[in-house]
Amino acid sequence: MSLAKKIAILGTVLLCSILSKPVYAANKTISSVGIKVNTSLNIGDSTDSVSINYNSSSGGDINVYTTSDRFDIVDAEITGGRSRLNIGDEIKMKLTLEPHSEYSFKGTYSSSNISVSGGKFVSASKKNGDLVVNIKLNPLKGTYEPPEDVEWKDSGIGIAKWDEPGETSGYYDIILLRGSTQITKVENYKGNSYNFRNDMTQKGTYKFKIRTVTSNDKDYGRSSDWVTSDEFYLDESNVSTGGGSRDQAGNSVGWNKSGDTWYFRFPDGSLKTNGWEYIGDKWYLFDDTGRMLTGWQKSEGEYYYLNSSGQMKTGWQQSNGKWYYLNSEVPRGKMLSNTWLHSSDGKYYYLDSNGAMCEGWTQISGKWYYFYPSSGYMAINTTIDSFKLGPNGAWIR
Repeated sequence: MSLAKKIAILGTVLLCSILSKPVYAANKTISSVGIKVNTSLNIGDSTDSVSINYNSSSGGDINVYTTSDRFDIVDAEITGGRSRLNIGDEIKMKLTLEPHSEYSFKGTYSSSNISVSGGKFVSASKKNGDLVVNIKLNPLKGTYEPPEDVEWKDSGIGIAKWDEPGETSGYYDIILLRGSTQITKVENYKGNSYNFRNDMTQKGTYKFKIRTVTSNDKDYGRSSDWVTSDEFYLDESNVSTGGGSRDQAGNSVGWNKSGDTWYFRFPDGSLKTNGWEYIGDKWYLFDDTGRMLTGWQKSEGEYYYLNSSGQMKTGWQQSNGKWYYLNSEVPRGKMLSNTWLHSSDGKYYYLDSNGAMCEGWTQISGKWYYFYPSSGYMAINTTIDSFKLGPNGAWIR
């Protein structure tokens, strides 16, 4: 038998041998992903020394795991957050998920099919068959520390002062007492001193108590314990007539609350009405009756968002499940719409005609773009749902 014929026969045998063996393929798609996170982090911890344990519910400062039998978490790392952890911090993490041999990840995932217990889904992308998932851990909760060095100021009568503690929101409740009688209460005050002089209208022994409270934008900080100052006796000769902080009719000048509504009164007794007023480094909006407004408001044809304290917000703001961007430049606070945003990390976002951040497939000026759900930034140089996107994010037909 010739050499050529032997080689041909051998090749045929090898080919038949290969074809006769079963071929395994990853033909089961993972349609949903469930991730669980628990932590034992404390206020003041450093992210530089945090231990991370993945595929286990215990053993680390941060434990990332899943109960799925279709994939494993093979890597987890912190990608963002301050070195010293404070109340309200949201640690950013990147997780790498590896499918089991008979499974594969599909092309795209969003918050609708990736659930994160103990955190929030941000974005996901495939890399060499693995799924890379970016998440944020739930805001760190804790109790604020009480103010320090709480005392009456040496110079002047009735000036309360204190120092900020290490863990603070910067907001305080303060109560003035004459004996055991409450004279006045100031809520959500921002500052390091307060003048009670005009509330001391009777002789007696005065003291004040103060605590750190959560700001109106946060619900993850708990108020501190109350701290009480020393007492001092006010004699008849130093009793205040209430002047200075009141108008001639006896009304309190500045902020006044009636029921659930706030007003702002000028020294001449008039109320601020119909427009904006800059008070204490913040902008506030008032209607024609002098009522301080909150929530979404329209002023001179533009929309603005005012928090529950009435303060104008800027930057990203979430409302009814959608994200909006409020201008940080002039005109300050204006809601942007029908425009592109370019972030400092190089990502692009688009705000629709209602001002909402676009998510998913969106047509802009005749071109189609894809914005990752939840995070909202534009996809570039990638393939989404089998459609190729170029370096400018537009779908390449």
